[in-house]
Amino acid sequence: MAGGHTTIAFNVDEDDYQTFIQSLRSILSYSISHDINVLMPQTQPLSWLDIRLISEDFTIILRIDKRNLYVRGYSRDDGATFWEFKDSSLIPGSSPLTYTGSYVDGVTLIDVANVNRENVQLGFSNLRTAIRNLATNEDPNQKDASEACARALLILTQMIAESTRFQLITSHIVTNWYNSASLTWQLVELQQGFDDFSSAVQRADLPYWTNNTPLPNVPYPNRFDIWTVGQAIAALGILLYVPRTSNRMKRQTDVDASNARNTDTATDTNVSYVRTLVSIEYVRVNNIDGEDPGDLYGTVKVKDFWGLHTVYDRSSSDYESKGPGGFATLTGPSTAISGGGVFVINVSLWDHDSLSPDDEIAQGNIVWEPRNENLTFANYDKRLEKVVYGKNGNVTVGYSVVRQALNATIEVLLINGDKESPADVYGTIKALQDLGGSSTSLTLFEKSSDKYVEVRPHHSIPLTRSVVVAPASTGLTITTDLWDHDTVSPDDQIAQGSAHFDALVGTQTKSIYGEYGEVQVSITCE
Repeated sequence: MAGGHTTIAFNVDEDDYQTFIQSLRSILSYSISHDINVLMPQTQPLSWLDIRLISEDFTIILRIDKRNLYVRGYSRDDGATFWEFKDSSLIPGSSPLTYTGSYVDGVTLIDVANVNRENVQLGFSNLRTAIRNLATNEDPNQKDASEACARALLILTQMIAESTRFQLITSHIVTNWYNSASLTWQLVELQQGFDDFSSAVQRADLPYWTNNTPLPNVPYPNRFDIWTVGQAIAALGILLYVPRTSNRMKRQTDVDASNARNTDTATDTNVSYVRTLVSIEYVRVNNIDGEDPGDLYGTVKVKDFWGLHTVYDRSSSDYESKGPGGFATLTGPSTAISGGGVFVINVSLWDHDSLSPDDEIAQGNIVWEPRNENLTFANYDKRLEKVVYGKNGNVTVGYSVVRQALNATIEVLLINGDKESPADVYGTIKALQDLGGSSTSLTLFEKSSDKYVEVRPHHSIPLTRSVVVAPASTGLTITTDLWDHDTVSPDDQIAQGSAHFDALVGTQTKSIYGEYGEVQVSITCE
């Protein structure tokens, strides 16, 4: 039973909590992966799970989206009217709450509840109080009721939605059912990884796996001690549905049986590593304290489920001259940025002044919240732009969230630079991404003739950034326009042209030639 409108009741005073959570997982199950129930696809029509929560003489209905377990609202009058979080309008005729159901975006239920997930107490008495507060307050937006009602919704979100997602949370609540306890920081942080772990489990070496099968793209070790299928089975209660597709070419009909098996294995490998990734494409200066150029420095960092990724980092003594329309020289990230869950792009950029205090150019966050984005999926697989403002300027951040992608690490080896050792290399190396027919150029190397770098044959050309996102459907095209600088004769062309690489797990190598040289481009996808 997955699609359609479903109602279930839970009497807090009489029914067993753990049995109730297990029944929710069964009701919500659309399929099975690695012995874990899987939710219905988020692209299917909206389906509601209404949970009648009963305690003492009080009853409320908690309304949950069956596709992703997001709590959307509640009713205190047997479904006649609903109060809905203000970040959606999915329930016909509902009244909006003054806060979102997100943990991070906008004015959230955590802000209004005046308590966070690490501090809120969870247990039998807390669940009863939450039901009572929602049932007895006619208007949860009133000043004297808003904090209690927001806290009640936070408790219900943790004890029902998050507990259904994670068996570890269920076990923690059951252990502390009568004496109440807050969640550990690991359990709180784990909630952000629901998509990442769900995706990894469903991509883990189907159809052959054991409890010791590693989860693809999951760091080993990690702070949650979850990196194998067996550990995931123990931690997760249900999985978010993640499509498992591949762009691999179909097997040729004339290969023999052993080659066919190897090709299929390679195809499965590629499928296992394709996932949702974030591409930070550019940071464009719009206004830098009215100067042209200004002296740009500061940081651009991205926080995803796995950690903090540095995209740009310059001190005030290492500023770069950029005017309106100029692009910051991005140097990261060094590893893949996950787009499966919430991620936050933090921008802190300044203009250096030698005779006066430095000026704030851009300061703020760009928040990606799947709770909102997955209502329509309209902002995936396309180029997005957000302006970040400061007191004395602003910048535009260009980025994309690619649902089917591999992480690509690029290396460019100088093979021949006009037969010189070292060659004085300058010019450009760029990676071209194609998303929905729109192409974006990512600068990997850019040097003018007076800023050349010395590179010896069979050594790597130093790239300013080497890790980019390769869309599974289109791959990457690397273009080079490289020259050898000569002081007494005309400069010599080393490599001018392009090479296309499909998004395939493993390393591919291709050469690009020029009149007086050659470079070898290697791309390693994972």
